[in-house]
This record gives sequence, structure tokens and C-alpha cells, in this order.
Amino acid sequence: MKKVGLALLFSFAAQASLATTVEDQARAAGFTNCLETTKKLADFLVKKHAHASHDFWNKEAVNERFFDSVIVKDYSDGDSHISLTIVPRGGQCDWSYTETYPVEQPCQIVREEMFGEMDYAGSLNETTMALKNGNGLNYYLTPSESGNTCLVTKREVSYQ
Repeated sequence: MKKVGLALLFSFAAQASLATTVEDQARAAGFTNCLETTKKLADFLVKKHAHASHDFWNKEAVNERFFDSVIVKDYSDGDSHISLTIVPRGGQCDWSYTETYPVEQPCQIVREEMFGEMDYAGSLNETTMALKNGNGLNYYLTPSESGNTCLVTKREVSYQ
């Protein structure tokens, strides 16, 4: 099995910082083939929020293998978890991210008040509702056992 590089950064980035922890770690790892994509995605996902990341890459083939990051993003009402994966492929970069956070309201209310413009895409099981838009953005709403909290998962995938 190939050795995997591991960078662990638990300090929060200053809100005024221009660089994100993900970009910093990718740059330090030598992940140059998709560094611009990494920067754009990290800036988009994190914006000016305090955050921390736990990043993984292959030390022996950093520019041929995927770069993966779990980001904890601070919101005023709690944290979200974001999983970001960037894959170099023939001079281009495929990527996906998933952001998950709880909303302390029933999913039916979350659906109407937060995601009313999204199209219903079906049900993944008896409880999870899938929503989509025409631009490849997907949301999944899963109620807690009590039904008072909704677990929201946002997912976007890009193949270039």
C-alpha cells in the first residue's frame, strides 16, 4: 500500500486571511496540478468563516492522485462538515464536495423555507428527501428520530 501523507491543522484561520487552510496544505504538499481549482473551491466553500481542515494526499504521487480535505466550518449557529475531493486528470481537475449541517426545524419546513426553489428529485429511502436544481446541485434532507431537527446535506460534483 502506498504511503499517504497526512496534514493536521486544528488552528482556526483568521477571518481576514486571504488563504484557506486547505489551500495552504495543498500548496505545502506540492499539489500544483490542481492548486488553482483547490483555491477557488476552498474560497467558495469557506468564504470568510473560521474553519479548520484535516487534509490527505499521496506523498509519492501528489499530482497524480486525489487531494482530500475534511473542513469544519464555523457558522453563528453551529458548525458544518465539508468533505472536498479534487482529482487531477489529464491536465484538468475533477472535484466534488459534500457539506452537512443540522437545522433545528422539521425537514418539511426546511424544504419550504430554505429550498423552495429546488426541484423534488425523489426519496432515497422512507425518510430522506432528495432535491436538485438544473446546475448539478443536490440537497438531501433527513429528519432526526424526533423529527424536530433536519440533517441537510449539500452535494456538487464536477467532471471536467
